[in-house]
Amino acid sequence: MSYLRGARVLVVDDEGDVCVALKDLLETEMDAKVWVADSAAKALTLLETTVVDVLITDYRMPGGDGLQLAETVRLTYPRVRCVMVTAFDRDLMRALGGRPAPMRVLHKPLEPADILDEVHRASPT
Repeated sequence: MSYLRGARVLVVDDEGDVCVALKDLLETEMDAKVWVADSAAKALTLLETTVVDVLITDYRMPGGDGLQLAETVRLTYPRVRCVMVTAFDRDLMRALGGRPAPMRVLHKPLEPADILDEVHRASPT
């Protein structure tokens, strides 16, 4: 598949190696501009001054979970596509309380093609 170029992506995960891997993948395969944050608070601060197309956030993080972050971003920045990454499906489903997920959910371990496809869908045309 040929991916659109130039997406602006914010990756939020408390695991540095995940951030580095996603940043490398998106920059290499899509010529994306990628910012990383290791917490929801840092992500929200960055969003105050940075325009992004896609937020990729881990579900479980210290100091605020990815679901709260994604819901805040959807309300404050409605044009940003939110993608949740989780290895804790049951916990996420409990947190949603039976509601459908308000964002796309990808399950760990992540497949590079899945990440690229999600960012491609939200890339500027």
